[in-house]
Order: sequence, then C-alpha cells, then structure tokens
Amino acid sequence: MGKTLFIDFSLLCEEIGKTAKRKEKIKILSDFLLKLDKEEIGPVLTFLLGKISAEKKLGIREGGIIRIIEKISGKRFSDFLAKTGDFGEAVKEIFYEINRDKIKPALTIKEVYEEFIRISEIKGDFSKEEKEKILTDILERANPLEAKYIVKSIIGEMRHGVKEGLLIESLSFILNIDKKEIERSFLISGDIKKVLFEGLTRGKDGIRDIEFKIFNPLFPMLAETANSIEEAISLHKGKVAIEYKLDGIRAQIHKEGEKVIIFSRNLENITDSFPEIVKEIKKIKVESIVVEGEIIGVDREGKPLPFQYLMRRAGRKRDITFSGIPVKIFLFDILFLNGKLLIDLPYCERRRLLEEIGREIQVVEKFEPERLEDAENYFEKAISLGHEGIMVKNISSPYIPGTRGKNWLKIKKINTLDLVIIGAEWGYGRRKNYLSDLYLGIMDDEKRKIMCVGKTFKGLSDEELKNLTGRLLSLKISQKGRTIFVKPEIVVEVIFDEIQKSPVYDSGFALRFARIKGIREDKGKQDINTISDLKNLYKKQSLLKGKYEEIQGSLL
Repeated sequence: MGKTLFIDFSLLCEEIGKTAKRKEKIKILSDFLLKLDKEEIGPVLTFLLGKISAEKKLGIREGGIIRIIEKISGKRFSDFLAKTGDFGEAVKEIFYEINRDKIKPALTIKEVYEEFIRISEIKGDFSKEEKEKILTDILERANPLEAKYIVKSIIGEMRHGVKEGLLIESLSFILNIDKKEIERSFLISGDIKKVLFEGLTRGKDGIRDIEFKIFNPLFPMLAETANSIEEAISLHKGKVAIEYKLDGIRAQIHKEGEKVIIFSRNLENITDSFPEIVKEIKKIKVESIVVEGEIIGVDREGKPLPFQYLMRRAGRKRDITFSGIPVKIFLFDILFLNGKLLIDLPYCERRRLLEEIGREIQVVEKFEPERLEDAENYFEKAISLGHEGIMVKNISSPYIPGTRGKNWLKIKKINTLDLVIIGAEWGYGRRKNYLSDLYLGIMDDEKRKIMCVGKTFKGLSDEELKNLTGRLLSLKISQKGRTIFVKPEIVVEVIFDEIQKSPVYDSGFALRFARIKGIREDKGKQDINTISDLKNLYKKQSLLKGKYEEIQGSLL
C-alpha cells in the first residue's frame, strides 16, 4: 500500500509538461491515475495542483527553501535561478552539480506527503528551524528531478499544464462518461480531490452520488463585461433584471441552525472579519440556507465607501470595532434553502425566494426595465448613489457555479481592469526604498498565460507601497537590475484613460495614464481580466473615437 514512488510522480510531471497536445496529456495522466492506491489519490492530486502549502499551511517560503538548498549544496542559488529562470529547474541543476544522483532509500508519494503533514503540525518557538530540518532531510534523500518537484509543489508553481479541467477530462476518459456530469459534481462540491477519489474508487455511481453539502462553498457564478446597456438588454431580448453593482466584497454565506460561515469569492473563510454580518444572517428564520451578497463599507450617513476602506476592515481578525468601519450586507442570490439546492431554478424564481426570506435582511434593489431609456436612467441613478454601475441579469438563467458568461453582464462608469502584478522596479527619491513602479499582467485566454499590459507608479500612498514592497519581495522569482519579477498573486484594480496598441509589451497593448485604484485582496489571478476583454474595450473605444472624429469633421 502507498507504493508509488515520488520519482514516478516527477517523471509524470516532466512527461506531461513536454507535450502540448491535450489528448496526449489526458492519456498520460489517466494511465498514472489508474495505478494509484486509494490512499495515494489525495496526496497525488495535492502535489499535482501545487496546493500542499495552501492546504496544509506549511509555513515555508522561498527564502527558507533557498537557505536549505544553499546549505546542502554550498552553491549560491541566485546564480542558478538567473541561468534557468525557473525555481525548480535551478534546484535540479544544483543537485546535478553536487552529484545527488547516487543511490538512496527511495521516496514514496505517501512518505513525502506525510512529512509535509508533520511540517504543518509544528508550532511555537523554533518551529521554523524544525520545519526546515524536516525538509532538509527529505531533500537529502531526493535525486535532482525529485528535488525539483518537491520544491515546485511547495511554492505552487508546477507549470505542467495540469489544472482541474484536465483532471476532469482524464476522469471522463477513464470512466467513459460525459465530462459535463463530472464538471457538475465538481462545481457543486468544490472539491476536485473528492470527485477524483469517488470516480476512481466507485466509478460512475461515485460521481453521480456527489451532492452539495452546506459549509462546502460553491464556486461563484461570474459576469462578463458588456460594451453598453443596449447590448446587454438586446442580448436577452429585453427579458432582464437590473441590480446595482456594489463596490464591496462578494460573500457566500452558509447558515444551518445557529452556525454561520462567510466565504469570500475565493472560497476563503472570512467569518471572523464580519461578526455583525453573522448577527444579521442569524435573523433569517430558516433551517438551512446559502445566500450570496455584497458586503460594503458605509459612512455615518449610510452611503457606500470606496472598496479600499472595506479592505482595511477585512484584514482585521480581532478586536474589530464595529463603529470604526461599519459594513452592510446586501443579498442578491439564494443557492440553497432547507436542504434543497436551487441553482437549477431560473433567476426570477431564485429572486422571488430571496425576497421572501429577505424581509429580515436587506436585498439588492432590482429593476425590470420596459425601455432602454429606463435602463439608462437606472444606470445614472446607480452612479449618483455611489455605486460602481449595474448588473444586467437574464431572468431565465440558472446559477452556473464557476463559470463566466453572458447571463450576467456588468456595466461600469469608468474604465477599470483587474490586473495582476508581475514585476516591480525600485523607486527614486522619497520612494527609493519602495518597489513603486508596478508591471501589470493580463490573462491571454487562448494561451492561458499572463502577458504584460504596461506599468504604473500612480495611485498608491507611500504607506501602501511600503506594505506592498514587503509582499512583493516575498513573492520574488528573479531580478534583473532594478527590476524584480514576482509570482502573479497580487491583484489590483486599475483605472486608465485609454487603450493603445504597443509593441513594447507582449500583450500588444498598453494602458494610457494607468493608476491603481486599489488592491483586490478578495481576488486571485484566476479573476483577472483577459486579452479578449481588452480587445473588446479597445474596439468600443475605437468606434467611439471614430464617431467623435466624424462629428468633428462635419463641423469644420
């Protein structure tokens, strides 16, 4: 039992990473999964997805790994990182140089996983030293390729192309069932390891028996950006409902009896940050419920505060003063009620149920326009009240977890994009000690890679830059001159005046007068805007510019 060697897992990662053909990846992965013992399925998936640190809270960062590697090898890690450009490859090259290919007791998947569990359980004084000692012992037994993937699994940068989607397709191939069945089980459980375990051990019945369980959060349904109100309404032939788009933290709230848990859009437990929201939700007199809403900060007059004020509140776990940064919850959807999952019901039915239970708590205002002019007036009303814009929702649409589509469309007043920081330059003058010039990345939705769309040093205060500098240094991958390159983890909301074509950046575009509106702690790199979004905005901008020039020309 637990016989699979870590070298076999490492070779799997190498083989998958070397082929660009999806069908080949699926076949390679399927063959490997079928050979696993029951108790190996979970650990293998955790390693494959690079989630060991996130799941087990190892408390070992890149700096600690570098110390261990340099201690084992006597080599300067930065030299190898500069040469290879990849953390794991640098480790492999170092191990080759110090002849770590000699025969040692073989590491198994189960053994490495159990050692990581040991690391996660160490607490208190000298815990860092104890953790690093265990990791040192593991790496002392590893050959170069194993060392590469042990380290890559810790830092979460596998770079072999295995994500949840590929695992779903592989299980579909193994079981010979429609991948949509597996996708649904994944989306309602939120747990890819459970889905793979049930599928590999129990077959089709295992997949079909997976049900939603309260306190296991659903992936949120996401909205696309519409170019105009007219486009959003005409797409659904006028059968839409409009809601205010609030500038807050999206929350999925689960209640059963007196127990309440609040999850962020990234499915993180943020309950402790919002005790008064818990108190509000407890007013709902039902046996069990899952609702979605937006938590917003408000001033003394009850008007919405900018998102940045709210994030100060969200980061505080203890001694929260309610009056300091007061918040409100506005519900906009209901997903589960008294033991019944509601996601297959149309929006209009879910909204009716929400309004029935919403007598005890505030619900986002809804408006069903009869004419385009009504919708445009409602948009202006939303802006005048201090909201971001509006959400236009297809009244017949089900709730589809984890998908971004046109059933929900968002329209905002100002040009903003959610981008991820991919690098930064040290500043000058009073900002010489801060990483202040930030390189911004956008997702290429075809190549599934992040591309640069410009840089900016505007928008953040010195205090914010000071805090950000520490975070960026902890995410550092490499450095070139005054510029450091970082893991793409910190998402920022960026305001800009115009999109320009540019040969300078690999995205082919640049943002004119870009400035940071705020750091989006509630979002991850999976939530950032895409090249397609950018192209649509550029097209809209070009059309408007053409109309303006045409009007100007007619006046000359």
